[in-house]
Amino acid sequence: MSTAVTQVFHALRTSSPYAATGTNSEVPKGSATTPAQLASHAKKLLRIARYAYDNDGILRHAYHFLGQSVAGSAGPVPRFKHRELKGLFDIWAKKADPAGDLPFGQLIYQAYLDSEIAGDSFIRIVETDFDGRTVPIQLQLLPAEMVPHDFNQDNADGTKTIAGIVFRGDVKIGYRVYTRHPDAAGVGPLTTEFVSVDDMFHIYRPVPGKRSVRGVTRAVAAFAMSYRLGGYLDNEIKRKQLTTLFAGFIKDLQGSGREVSLPNVVETQDGGLGLEWDGGLLLEIPAGKDIVFPNITDTSAGAQPFIKFLSLVISASLDLPYAQVFGDWSEGDRTGQLASTFFDLFARQDRDRLEHQVIDRVIDRFVTTAVAYGLWQPPELVPEEAWADHTTSWPSRTYKHPVQDIDAKRKAIDAGTVARDTVIEETGEDPRELDLTQARGLARAMLLGITHDSKVTFVETDLSRRIVELERIELDALITAMERSDQDGSVLDPR
Repeated sequence: MSTAVTQVFHALRTSSPYAATGTNSEVPKGSATTPAQLASHAKKLLRIARYAYDNDGILRHAYHFLGQSVAGSAGPVPRFKHRELKGLFDIWAKKADPAGDLPFGQLIYQAYLDSEIAGDSFIRIVETDFDGRTVPIQLQLLPAEMVPHDFNQDNADGTKTIAGIVFRGDVKIGYRVYTRHPDAAGVGPLTTEFVSVDDMFHIYRPVPGKRSVRGVTRAVAAFAMSYRLGGYLDNEIKRKQLTTLFAGFIKDLQGSGREVSLPNVVETQDGGLGLEWDGGLLLEIPAGKDIVFPNITDTSAGAQPFIKFLSLVISASLDLPYAQVFGDWSEGDRTGQLASTFFDLFARQDRDRLEHQVIDRVIDRFVTTAVAYGLWQPPELVPEEAWADHTTSWPSRTYKHPVQDIDAKRKAIDAGTVARDTVIEETGEDPRELDLTQARGLARAMLLGITHDSKVTFVETDLSRRIVELERIELDALITAMERSDQDGSVLDPR
């Protein structure tokens, strides 16, 4: 690693309450017990975390795997009890980002990813102009640096600010937010403004056993091993460079006899030695001299198991399966299976935390704003606290063998331990829409006289007959258009 990062590690060793007492000791010298101390420690780690994400390919890949597995590349998908809210939400989700760069789902993904890198992240509600069809709020993603870790004071109104978060007693009521990024150039002093807790959501993982108000980067336990792995790889590269730099040495034989047996070494006409290359004699060596090649020990055989050992420690420090972090699928043992099972439980816990800290509050704000602006009328006799009733699905890539994953889900459905709708929602699909699409496809196949290799069967009911009739009308129109196109050479109208 660079000298700058080494200096950061040295600073942490000498100032952090978790650091070692000496360069060769891992015994903690104390414990941070107050929220302010924890926040100060988190701020120092934040500098390393940002650098590591930008420059350490292993940690970057680990973070991306974590984000994909927990939040999914497209983010969470809410399923409303009142289905008429779905269309309204879909319109709003495309415009949720004030910058216009990301839809709602990917905003949540980015917020979660940044909270794991930096320790915490924030989402601020921004009210916008009402256009008559879209709920007039947006979600502004704020990095951890926008809420100062070292802002601690007793306020005149009896409240207290700890690590940039304002409390009345033990109740969180708001945040002190910088008016611009602290690292950005600006005119005038850097100031903060108060933002109510109703208008800002805080994504973080509390430190176990501590009264923490700010989170700590997920990679904190992996930094030491990642640093050692980087240093080891640097030394291994230097060793191999040395081996290639010194390919051979000229040695004085002091009149002793010699045998020319080294590759590319030939005897010259005057009794000397030379190095011969494809193009001829490359270098002539005087008589009485010889060429010897150094016997530099190659440590490659021992490097691989040592690197894997460090990689296993790094993965365990991140609470992630080794195979997925490093792409090494050579291990098919029970340890890998146990790691995947543990991570499955961890991912569910993180999703529950995200729903509590962000998703449920965003949906509640979305629905109440939609009602306030007349975009949705709640059904009669439904209490206000039930307006935003919903479930959240988290479509994400599988971190297990895909065939085994599908087979396990099928067996779980057959055994009655999980609902089919739940499994479908985990893929990001709506079960009702999926069933309707399958029914229309089977009806179309039946009308056209073709068969599909599918275990889904078509049973005649009142609704299925209506679907068949609907498909018949659309197919008749399509076939008529095709016939007309064949007759006059016109372009087929795709409608």
